[in-house]
Amino acid sequence: MSKKTQKKMTLKGKITPFFFAMLFALLCATSIFMIDPILYFLKYFAAFGLLVSILLIMYILKTDEI
Repeated sequence: MSKKTQKKMTLKGKITPFFFAMLFALLCATSIFMIDPILYFLKYFAAFGLLVSILLIMYILKTDEI
């Protein structure tokens, strides 16, 4: 049996999706603090978007499918 090597987290060939995922994370993180108190429920959507963007960044770094 051959051993499978674990792939390193590299950005080779993934700069554009990584850039837009980071931009989305930055947008969600800033909107958590910049939303008016009247629209307080939108903070939950921004927090969920931040979680999704962090998971997307991890996926982009781990896989070679992109």
